[in-house]
Amino acid sequence: DRPRVIGRRGAPLRSQRDLAGHPRLERRDLTACLVEFHQRDSRVADREPGHPVPIALCADDYAIAPGVDDAILSLAANDRITAFSCMTASTRWKKAAERINPLFGKIDIGLHFTLTQLAPIEPMPRLAPDGRFPSRGRLYAQAYLRSVDLTEIEAEFRRQIDAFTGATGRVPDFIDGHHHVHE
Repeated sequence: DRPRVIGRRGAPLRSQRDLAGHPRLERRDLTACLVEFHQRDSRVADREPGHPVPIALCADDYAIAPGVDDAILSLAANDRITAFSCMTASTRWKKAAERINPLFGKIDIGLHFTLTQLAPIEPMPRLAPDGRFPSRGRLYAQAYLRSVDLTEIEAEFRRQIDAFTGATGRVPDFIDGHHHVHE
């Protein structure tokens, strides 16, 4: 029951459920998505005809702002998305988490690992000396220069997972990253 990390093309997108005929997607929507995906991904040409391409529609940034939360919950209630990910570093997380428990088992709910834009759950003197995560550009530059403290990041990663499980009583169905920090 370990969470899976979502990556770019080729890596697992979520629970690998075959979404063809999934009740959350109307047939015409699924067909349009498959056609668009097929046109963009040359590896689809290697598939046998008649075998659908599994896709997932995931909304990110749950708990970042009330309007975002309302939109994501509306999309989930209307079966327009198959997953969403939560920002447990948000100061709104505990209150926002109360609204998602009825959705477990109906939709995949994951952790949106955050190292930009917000504040860390606990102090991170090297990455966030002023109490806020760095900008995306600054974080990417630090990563490129290998000047990030991996021990500090691992500790924050564990805190964000603990915040998810503490508020929901469950492990995340998947893990992805805000501003692609997981890559």
